Amino acid sequence: MYRGLFLGICLLFCACAKHESIAGVQDNNFTGLSFKPSKEYYFDQEMMKAYAYEFSGEYAQAVDIYKKLFLEYENSLLLESAFLISLNNNLPSKNELNQMASKYWDKNLNLARLSAFYYLSNGDLNKAEALLNKTLIKEKDTRTYELLGDIYVQKRDFNKALNYYHLARKNLEANDLQVENLTIKIAEVQIFSGNKNKAKQELQAYIKQNSCTPKICIFLAKMYSDENNIKGLKNLYIKLYEATLDEKIIYGLIEILIQEENYQEALNLSLKYELNDELVLFLYQGLKRIDEAYMLALKIYNEKKDKKYLLLAAVLEFERATEKKQIDDKVLKSTILKFEEGIDENSESMYLNYYGYLLIDYDLDIKKGIKLVERALEVEPDNFYYMDSLAWGYYKLKDCNKARDIMLQTLHDEEFANIKETKDHVKAISECVTK
Repeated sequence: MYRGLFLGICLLFCACAKHESIAGVQDNNFTGLSFKPSKEYYFDQEMMKAYAYEFSGEYAQAVDIYKKLFLEYENSLLLESAFLISLNNNLPSKNELNQMASKYWDKNLNLARLSAFYYLSNGDLNKAEALLNKTLIKEKDTRTYELLGDIYVQKRDFNKALNYYHLARKNLEANDLQVENLTIKIAEVQIFSGNKNKAKQELQAYIKQNSCTPKICIFLAKMYSDENNIKGLKNLYIKLYEATLDEKIIYGLIEILIQEENYQEALNLSLKYELNDELVLFLYQGLKRIDEAYMLALKIYNEKKDKKYLLLAAVLEFERATEKKQIDDKVLKSTILKFEEGIDENSESMYLNYYGYLLIDYDLDIKKGIKLVERALEVEPDNFYYMDSLAWGYYKLKDCNKARDIMLQTLHDEEFANIKETKDHVKAISECVTK
């Protein structure tokens, strides 16, 4: 109310000042003009200071001005502003302001409700309840019902709390923000009462009638998660994303789908909502859709010039040819060109090993392949696959004893030792040693 009053007075003052200035110009009497600050001007100046303090977070100073103006003008709305700020920010002045407010409870029901909140915050539930019941006689107000609900929650009388929360929500518009807060409170009380299904029904009804707001849907999502209701969780995440367009939400759903190894559904959502290419690339790989992964890796490389995507494209090109049993000189040449362009001092160990092993296994440049694998082992010295590549390199160089010594360091791992390629290498190296 005072913001409107302040604006009106400002406009009136500005209009008057303009009129006086124009008169001065017309009369050519600039020196004859004089201005004496009025009481209204003083009031507006002080209100402006109070708003500025409040806006900048200097709440104690704002309260001091409101209180000073209240004492000067005896308008309970000024006291209401001071009291509200003090309660919201837990300022020491709230105690004095509550005493001042007590004289106006009958005339200003907002002050009575603020005092009830003051008592509620201090744990004096009975005094808060009595004061609110008095206000109900004069006005059936949503805020009064809600505060009574809060009181009965603290008293652990959940039936009465639910009753008052429902009364508070009854006459509000469906899309009112208070409806959202009251629905959450009702759902929380239902959970406290052991009625989780009723709590879910409250939240679901709100979503159906209004929309999937973050507060409501995150609350319901937590309940679905606790129940391991993945289907419900998926639908909720999609509704929440479509309502907010917050990509963190849809990425959260994608993460759940990936954990379930449901790559196809994750891919469908990623394509539908046009999520980033890196995620789509990962999902293509998970689904073994090598052709699409290869083309996308090249696309990302051409856009970002990040060499890891060129190296990935080289791997995918070679894997695709291996799967189709179409490895020839053309494929080898194309793959090597990509590796040569992509490999540098920052290359990841898996690409160093992959390229190194390719050079070794196809007798293209065994010594260079060994050096690349050794670089990979500097990063991951206990990686059995890299050690196998190194052993195979020395086997190719006919250094069979060294190959055997390296290979023996891997065979204590039963899982690795039982891989077909490991067995083939062990057999070939053992035969080489015994020759």
